[in-house]
Amino acid sequence: MKIDNVFSYILGLAQTDGHLQERSRDRGIFSITLNGKDANIIEAISEHIDCNYTVSYFEQKSNFGVSSKYGEYKTKMVSIRVCNKDFRKFINECGMPYGNKSKIIKPPLHLEYFSSKDYIRGILDGDGSLGFDKKGHPFLNLTIASVFVKDFYNQYISEITGRPLLRMKRRQRGGTYDMSVHKEDAVEIVKEIYYDGCMSINRKKEKAELIKSWVRPENMRKRFYQKAWTEEEDNYIMTHSVKESMKFLGRTKSSVDMRKARVKYGKGYGISYTKKDM
Repeated sequence: MKIDNVFSYILGLAQTDGHLQERSRDRGIFSITLNGKDANIIEAISEHIDCNYTVSYFEQKSNFGVSSKYGEYKTKMVSIRVCNKDFRKFINECGMPYGNKSKIIKPPLHLEYFSSKDYIRGILDGDGSLGFDKKGHPFLNLTIASVFVKDFYNQYISEITGRPLLRMKRRQRGGTYDMSVHKEDAVEIVKEIYYDGCMSINRKKEKAELIKSWVRPENMRKRFYQKAWTEEEDNYIMTHSVKESMKFLGRTKSSVDMRKARVKYGKGYGISYTKKDM
């Protein structure tokens, strides 16, 4: 299996919905298990695995699904399993950990032909969601436990949208990060990640196509984000006039005046810098 766009996607999906199990006598199993309605991607993945594998369909107990005559809910699932030793070693070296992995997965930046956008699409297909909220506005959300993936995805969002890094804390319950973007930002990221002809789960690709066509209604006011101040900008405004600062930094008079007051009077006025600024 070669490292390319397809593999980058598969690795992202495997890190979220896959499992690499190690057994005695150098044995083990690599698997990806999904809801049965996402069988299309399991079949697509199987076409890129150059060793023996098995694809199986089964039912498992669930809080949702189809009720049986005994009153239990069952959901149809699909799984692909690979036992080949060389394949397991390869995918492990590429960034798929053995055992419990949710908090330790990392983007495989050491791979020469690694594709960020395809990897992120795999992560989103596994632990993300996209669509439209109750008001009909598009959104893209990722819930992730790994601080490494969180930082990587956050930086990617910032580079695509031009916005500052999202500020968030790990949830006490579950220890996960929720990362959401909306409206034009969601459209821009979806266009970049879910490009034409890419490998993806069908139902998510269909939602992505709907998001791409969204246009802000004319009567919907656009709210501009507040640009974070840096330590260098603070030093500049304290050594130059308001008019010079407005022109050089591209900020309004009220913004410069307020910031000067905050710098002058300290913490009581809410001085803070992002990690990127520091």
